Amino acid sequence: MKANDDEEPSAEAAEDEARSPTLSPRKSLVLEQVRAATAAAACPVLSEVQRLLPKGFPQPDASDVRQFHLAIQDHCWRLVHRLAAQYPTIVLHHHFDEPPLICAIRSGWEDMALFLVQHGASVRCSKMLFDSRPAEQPNSTPSYDWYEVSARELAYEKRMLELLEILDYLTGNYFAYLKPPVIAVSSSSTKLKI
Repeated sequence: MKANDDEEPSAEAAEDEARSPTLSPRKSLVLEQVRAATAAAACPVLSEVQRLLPKGFPQPDASDVRQFHLAIQDHCWRLVHRLAAQYPTIVLHHHFDEPPLICAIRSGWEDMALFLVQHGASVRCSKMLFDSRPAEQPNSTPSYDWYEVSARELAYEKRMLELLEILDYLTGNYFAYLKPPVIAVSSSSTKLKI
């Protein structure tokens, strides 16, 4: 049964609404599209997604996945859109253990990263990276460090703040009480007031 329309919202609902972060229209649109894309299959595991797809659903082969990643690295919108339209699950395929979202962030293409998030790419993905340090002594071997870096950490390093905010919101790391400073421009002068 439907609740009465005359009832006022509860104090808890009003408090939750006041506590929720205010997002720009673009960020709200991105989040709405992400929720719609991930509503049917929220599992980032590729085999699970393939199991949920209807029989005869087109699956990309290794060359298509390679082309997709190279198109992301080369900033080629047309090829990315064509492959994403032809194979909707291509955003879940890794190429040499690199998720497409991390590939887009590493290439510095924030719009592509937002596109991939909108189309269901995993926001909790990570990548193992290796660094080598030169040998400390002349006849010794160099040392190697390996570490795991997440999409959020890479977005922070690349200063992709809009993507970072969306990743924080989708992963539940978004705090409503932390707000950036409001910058207001007065109409009488060109000075910024912080």
